[in-house]
Amino acid sequence: MIVCDAHVHLHPGHPPADALRELAAHLALLARAAGAPDAVCLALLAERAGVHMCAAACRGEFDAAPFTLHPASDCRAVEVRTQAGRSVLWLIPGRQVVTRERLEVLAATVDAEIPDGLPIDDTLAAVRDAGGLPGLPWGVGKWLGERGRIVRRLLDSNVPGRLWLCDSALRPYGWPMPSLLRLARQRGLTVLAGTDAQPRPGDQRFGGRYAAVYTGVFEPAVPLVAVRRMLTTKLNGNLHLLGTRAWPWTFLRRWRP
Repeated sequence: MIVCDAHVHLHPGHPPADALRELAAHLALLARAAGAPDAVCLALLAERAGVHMCAAACRGEFDAAPFTLHPASDCRAVEVRTQAGRSVLWLIPGRQVVTRERLEVLAATVDAEIPDGLPIDDTLAAVRDAGGLPGLPWGVGKWLGERGRIVRRLLDSNVPGRLWLCDSALRPYGWPMPSLLRLARQRGLTVLAGTDAQPRPGDQRFGGRYAAVYTGVFEPAVPLVAVRRMLTTKLNGNLHLLGTRAWPWTFLRRWRP
């Protein structure tokens, strides 16, 4: 089994060891809650322009003590281990791109430098051309009006495997699942969940609290294979969302318009 936070930022202003500790601890709690204490924990990175922490970790330039970082054989993912050698987390490369329409796109499994400011269709094409899997993360107010119509068009024009979506831990309790996420599920597109830590100090403590639990096989020798399978396979009840989202007062402290 796999437990995956699909929208992870390792902000330069957050102590790396603190961010990894919170991610590993909270994902492990969700694994136990799902009845799978031995589940593999994944963090799908959403690195912004100019940030390449996953690549730095692969080169041995990322200090996360007391954790140790071990690049996969293809140097495209990084295993996080305790000092005792126990694996607690895998970092999966990925980018976050902002389109001309001010929609966010997640480029899973790649670390290509995709420019901000392109039209949404060009951005999705650039992610796929780079070998990535494009995803659309929900954000407060970002899928309303004309932008909501754009997202609806993309749901109508994509099949499972071409596009995935991501719910957010910033969606407060009491807010129903957004209609476009429900529609995506009906269409068979993968809907994951992520915590989307904000840059403000201390926000790293929310990492790993809201995630997707996926019944699938993870092979450490080829870590990206399981991720790509999770994002491209039409899922039939073998994935569900688990964890905690923001309480209203927490949302008001964390949200940035």
